[in-house]
Amino acid sequence: MDNLLKKKEQEELWEYCNRRPLYRPPITFLSVIEKLILTEFVIGGISACGSLLFYFFTTDNTNTDLGIADTLIYQHLFYWFLVLVLGRKKICISAIELYQHYAPESTRRKCICKPTCSEYAIASIQKYDVIKGGLKIIRRLFVTCRGIEYKIDNP
Repeated sequence: MDNLLKKKEQEELWEYCNRRPLYRPPITFLSVIEKLILTEFVIGGISACGSLLFYFFTTDNTNTDLGIADTLIYQHLFYWFLVLVLGRKKICISAIELYQHYAPESTRRKCICKPTCSEYAIASIQKYDVIKGGLKIIRRLFVTCRGIEYKIDNP
């Protein structure tokens, strides 16, 4: 009886992996570039305002104030901090959606898991953020999604 259930589950997973229509998100390289530029302007604007405030609050009439060069260094550090905090999820998910849109069907059908690896990657990044989600994605791609037996693996 247990063998029969396993065989039925394998057939259902085979149908899922090999017969269902592939999701192709309505995304293009141009829309990703637009997202990146918009993110760049927003984060750059926040960073510039933050560095100006930092400059005005740290300067005084003594000779110990920070120069504009030091302020620019702090602005760049603040900018990259904001990029890492605010922009990393959108950038990673956009890259995965580009893969889903442009990858050939033969490549996307190689996954033997439910949900597919790209769907798993998006869900994992949304649930665990980029670092922990990225580690889960690497484990999924190089360990779980191998072999001949179909599997169910949720993030």
